[in-house]
Amino acid sequence: MIKKLNIILLVLLFCSSCSQPKKSEEKAETIPNDTKSQSDYLGYLRVDLDKIMLYSDTINVFNLDKSLYAGIKGDTLKVGGNKYNLMEDRRDTLRKHISSYSFDPEYNIFILECEGAVDDFYRVKMNGVFKLISMRNKYAKFENLKDFVLSSMPDLSKVTPLRSEPNDTASIIDGYDEFYYLSSKLQGDWLFLECDKEYNDCPKEKESGWVKWRDSTGVLIRLAQTY
Repeated sequence: MIKKLNIILLVLLFCSSCSQPKKSEEKAETIPNDTKSQSDYLGYLRVDLDKIMLYSDTINVFNLDKSLYAGIKGDTLKVGGNKYNLMEDRRDTLRKHISSYSFDPEYNIFILECEGAVDDFYRVKMNGVFKLISMRNKYAKFENLKDFVLSSMPDLSKVTPLRSEPNDTASIIDGYDEFYYLSSKLQGDWLFLECDKEYNDCPKEKESGWVKWRDSTGVLIRLAQTY
């Protein structure tokens, strides 16, 4: 019997127990970063809103000229002298000021597309333009595309079904859409999935399979984040 699992679907456009950390302050300082190329920072940036709110810590977003655009401290978003509560203000109100790949504070989700670096800042897409977030901030975690796929949960469909082998002619596993699957490993354009036994009573014949996650046009699968 399948247990219900809440998920937030994030559509990819083609293209624990721990001690409390010390609070940190952020400034738009420039430190040359010549050890990596721009291509090393193509992917996604996850912001850990959960810990920022838990520890009343801070993350700032800067304009390209290093001037401050917005800041989040605890559960408060401050933009241009105005303050908003991440948990109490309406989602559409918050998204007028922060529009990114996925921004849903209610579920601690804040993900931005990252397209390179400027000095020691990630260059991210927000509100249709580029902004900067410091690499020094411990709540900002960069993931390249492959890592992002592996850390997310694929939402299978008739276009991207679960197959027995990593090829387009392999048989489709019957009833795959009745179960939740976790990303396990990548093999070229194919992603190996394993049935999530924490939320499913997984029959042996449906324990694992392959889904084609990309082709020459870009990413094919939809991804989900759990909360």
